[in-house]
Amino acid sequence: MRCVEFQAKASGKTFFSAAAGDWAAVTGYYRLIEKPDESKVAPEAILATHRARTEQRMRKQATVLCIQDGTDLNFAPHPLREGLDEIGKNRNSKGALGLHLHSTLAVAGDGIPLGVPRIEFSGPGDEGPKPGRWLRGWRDVGELKAGCARVVSVMDLEGDIFELFAARRDEDGPDLLVRAQNDRSLGPGGSKLFEDLHGSPERARMDIPLEFLSARNSARGQSASPGPDAGVASAALHWMEVDLAVPENLRGEFGTRPCRMRAVHALEDRPPDGAEPLEWMLLTTLPAGTEAEAQDILRMYRLRWRIEDWHRILTSGCKAEEVAFRTAELIKRAAAIIAVIAWRLAALTHLGRQAPDLDAVLMYSEAELAVLGDFARTRKAGPPETLYDAMTLVAMLGGYLNRKNDGPPGRQIQWDGQIRLAQRAQMVEESKALAGDSSVWKLLRSGDI
Repeated sequence: MRCVEFQAKASGKTFFSAAAGDWAAVTGYYRLIEKPDESKVAPEAILATHRARTEQRMRKQATVLCIQDGTDLNFAPHPLREGLDEIGKNRNSKGALGLHLHSTLAVAGDGIPLGVPRIEFSGPGDEGPKPGRWLRGWRDVGELKAGCARVVSVMDLEGDIFELFAARRDEDGPDLLVRAQNDRSLGPGGSKLFEDLHGSPERARMDIPLEFLSARNSARGQSASPGPDAGVASAALHWMEVDLAVPENLRGEFGTRPCRMRAVHALEDRPPDGAEPLEWMLLTTLPAGTEAEAQDILRMYRLRWRIEDWHRILTSGCKAEEVAFRTAELIKRAAAIIAVIAWRLAALTHLGRQAPDLDAVLMYSEAELAVLGDFARTRKAGPPETLYDAMTLVAMLGGYLNRKNDGPPGRQIQWDGQIRLAQRAQMVEESKALAGDSSVWKLLRSGDI
């Protein structure tokens, strides 16, 4: 889709700016976004091609984590837009107008984001009961799993919904990995999940790298955020099989047969002074009978924060909350396009860390490599050959100093650099179109871009 290509070249700009005078592209974009509400141009249709390519990437993986989560798009500065809902589920957005975005991010077992196969928006009157979107997301994952050895649907505290566990009990669907929020009753004896886990003997230990994740803030119910490397949490591990009793108010719908799950508990028992201990209580349908299996489950859950990274790129990097359309329906269509661009930025960031020896030309355009090559010359370095070389230069565009003793660049710096690179590369391509290659190098060497 050409509109995605234009927007990706200038993440964070309006489409009008990104198209740089290409009136055919501008007309096509606005014709697409502003089609009547009864047309078939829904976010799902816009994402269809990306979803198909995500499925192709999934089929090459032994394990895929389909991570569900929600975030609010806050349009409080634009109160005249129609169809927005009062959000307020996040502590910083109480009473604001916006849309709730519920999405699935597919992530490979090594943490590389593979795509955003599903997004769902909630506005006035269309949110439905809370379990609905989580169940729809889980069932949708089941449609994606063909060809993959193992697909796991991963959710945080909000996904601790009995209807979901009952659906997995009664249907042939993907495995679940959910962080427990509710202290559920276990079987007919009346014992409780949290009490039994806390009271069980320590079965193993595991060092859990926190990797740019303020996990201790998450333990207090706050959002995780990128920051300095928080080190390693040394955690005691407990695991057991549990039978989750059907709540009394749901027995008419689900009967009395309990849901057999495995519970894995990780508790940092020696946290740094003044820090909240990391504690995860996880419920899963995956095997968890051995130390290796329990540790594998914890490693999977660590990757849940990839979707929060993607949310930050969507809002902070790609400016999804600054979409300037008059109705909620049009905003949803534009946000679906931006969602794919945010995925590409997330994938680039993680590929640069995990596959640094890839050839840079596999991930960057000719114009982007031209900008990076000229920037490298100003730093008395050679042109980027590998993905690591390119990503280091991108980070330097974002403010990374790259001194000898500096740690790796943070994600926010990497995103800022990627956006600046896209904007500069766009100027190079515009210059080529207007005056030929000679003006490109004139612009580059003058420092004007």
